[in-house]
Amino acid sequence: MSKFKNNVRVVSTNVLAFVKKYYIEIIVFSAVIFVDLLTKYLVNSHIYYRDSVVVIPSVLSLTNVRNTGAAFSFLADVGWGQLFFRIVTPIALSFFGFLLYIWWGKGRFFRLSLFILIAGALGNFYDRLRFSYVRDMIQLDFIDFPIFNIADIALNVGVFMFIFFMLFLDKEPEKEDDKQASTAQTEESQSQSKDSQPTDLNRDVLGE
Repeated sequence: MSKFKNNVRVVSTNVLAFVKKYYIEIIVFSAVIFVDLLTKYLVNSHIYYRDSVVVIPSVLSLTNVRNTGAAFSFLADVGWGQLFFRIVTPIALSFFGFLLYIWWGKGRFFRLSLFILIAGALGNFYDRLRFSYVRDMIQLDFIDFPIFNIADIALNVGVFMFIFFMLFLDKEPEKEDDKQASTAQTEESQSQSKDSQPTDLNRDVLGE
């Protein structure tokens, strides 16, 4: 029994340490999922299907629609769309989860990009499993653009951050062996340089 308590204590300590160190990633991930599901629930509870509520005239409306495709209604008109995304989404989530695991040490920006992307994918995947469609509601009235939701925004923000990181921020750290070899070479060069310079005693002997 005491061993079990010790194991529980160790696990609790590790979890608390993890949460304390990576609280920003956890908060962002949880917030994306919470806000996405909350907005979907509120719109479906207060706005009839295909009805709209104007939020900002000529700019933004909330419209209750059902999307059988991907983000921004991609592949919404094909009959096999739902089956396709039910298969592809778990594969994509596993892939990005694996990237997050193996490249965890690449920094907070990288982790946030994948946490946001995964949260958006989970938000829409939940809808597909439960309703066989995705609940969309955000409509831009000043442009002809597909109606979308918070999860769609998160997916695109996450993808943009991921690409931006890989193109501009991902710097391979110098390998430890190479760093040590470079340091040793520099020290050896400095030592040879000092040995090649005549000392004061040599100057006296040479009559300089």
